[in-house]
Amino acid sequence: RPLDAAERRAWRADTAAAWALLAERHPARARDVAATVASLVPLTGPSSWTSASYGDAVGAVGLSPHPDARSLAAALVHEAQHSKLSALLTVADLLDAPPGLRAYAPWRDDPRPPAGLLQGAYAFLAVTGFWRDEALRAGTEEEVHTAQTHFARWLRPTADTVAVLARSPWPTAEGRLLLDAMRRTLADWATTRIAPAAAAEARSAAVRHRVRWRLRHA
Repeated sequence: RPLDAAERRAWRADTAAAWALLAERHPARARDVAATVASLVPLTGPSSWTSASYGDAVGAVGLSPHPDARSLAAALVHEAQHSKLSALLTVADLLDAPPGLRAYAPWRDDPRPPAGLLQGAYAFLAVTGFWRDEALRAGTEEEVHTAQTHFARWLRPTADTVAVLARSPWPTAEGRLLLDAMRRTLADWATTRIAPAAAAEARSAAVRHRVRWRLRHA
């Protein structure tokens, strides 16, 4: 539905704050967002989605309201990454998997096909990098803890998903090039020092998600 004047002002203020954070702390990711995201579509009404992008409308990003500039910036990075991969998939086949396959995805509550695993891993590669950089550049102790927790939360699950895809017979030659590059990046980030409290919080969140998923899809 169309936004009213107050909603438009709120969205302009929120996206301006997110953009300022990206431009100041994450200039390379800001360039990615600027080159990739062509339109923002506010998601209104009840929904579990916080953001979305569309393979047949590359550059369009749907967004729910976010609580702060950092989470909105992370969502823009996430969806820009999806759009980049969707564009790449129009010129290169990365996976050749039979239909009907489904597997665990650490960022979703439903089983995902191999193509969905690749999309998620590629998007969360960027999200993991965003929070790693935030942990290095954030100001307050609370901001650092939050960033480290998000970084640790997605580092291992993303690496595990990349490993599942790399071990499978599904990647094409181009797909293996992409997965190898992702694996090297994640392995390099795995040497990043994280406070024990942030690491424990991230592990707990990952275990809770896996247990809920297994109970639902046993």
